[in-house]
Amino acid sequence: MFLDFLKIWWRGPLNIYPILRELGVSQRGNEGFVRRLATDVSVGGFFRKEIKAWTRFNWYLSNAFSIGVDWDPDNVYFDRLSIDLDSPDNPRAAVEAALRFAEEIENVYGATPLVVDSGFKGAHIHVFLSDYIGWGDYQSLYKHLLYYVPDRRLVDLNMLQWNRLVRVPLTYNIKSGEKRIARIIYPVEVGMEDFDWRIVSTLDLSRVQVVRVVMPEIPEAIVIRKPRASWGWVERVVETGLPDGRKRFILEVLSPYLINVKNLSVEEALEEIKRFIENSCKNHNNCGKIYESWIKSDLERVRGKRLMSRSLSSLREKDPDLYRVISEVLNGENPA
Repeated sequence: MFLDFLKIWWRGPLNIYPILRELGVSQRGNEGFVRRLATDVSVGGFFRKEIKAWTRFNWYLSNAFSIGVDWDPDNVYFDRLSIDLDSPDNPRAAVEAALRFAEEIENVYGATPLVVDSGFKGAHIHVFLSDYIGWGDYQSLYKHLLYYVPDRRLVDLNMLQWNRLVRVPLTYNIKSGEKRIARIIYPVEVGMEDFDWRIVSTLDLSRVQVVRVVMPEIPEAIVIRKPRASWGWVERVVETGLPDGRKRFILEVLSPYLINVKNLSVEEALEEIKRFIENSCKNHNNCGKIYESWIKSDLERVRGKRLMSRSLSSLREKDPDLYRVISEVLNGENPA
């Protein structure tokens, strides 16, 4: 049931497929947060164990999607727009503001959004689009629609990121041991088994002058690939770990890659580095302590100075010892 609903949510009311989106899972809060690129047809393979026990996890999905192989702001599109209204002290106020927003959008544009009670701090609003748009137009449309929010102090502006992951409706919101369903409450209350796109109507972009509609050609099939073709080897090293040179790999490659190529937050990047360290211990018995404070300091350094990751060819020249270790781990392949 869950996987069937996830695929429906993945494709959206425009039923676009096959497409690449980013899927995220975590336990309480952001503990053990993992995010992966996948297609709707491959998602089961990516998270087989988690799907089997999906109720124990928080589930997130990107609004952005790609119909090619590149994953960056210049090569993604959006078939939906999401606004998050939060009020930790008065969650009901955020929910009521979301409902008023949805009604106003329906009155002005004839579009019916989905409103989801997140279970804790407020509500998510999902506005589905009549066509898909690029990142520049998404930003313009987002700022335009904020005009209809009754109290803009409730708006979580962190949602305006091209690769932001958004909680999947009808899944569990798990925080500090508490677990609540993120319920669809508008236009009707509905569960996974009965969900149908006919309950919403899309926003006609021709009625919104701030948006320029883009219509890229959809290929018949795509090949799953990591965020940048030239960086696939980094993801493979994270999955396998290293028998030596972990800190140098973090400093020269992994921190800059996670912050300035994948555009992750410091907390998200920290979880990926922890996974690399765990895999180094598990697969290579390289289990020496690396302090979390050191990792965070390096991530902040990389973000502040906008440092870029070394490529394999650069490592071959500048750090041949680390290049040799990485090459051996990659089984002698030439991933460049």
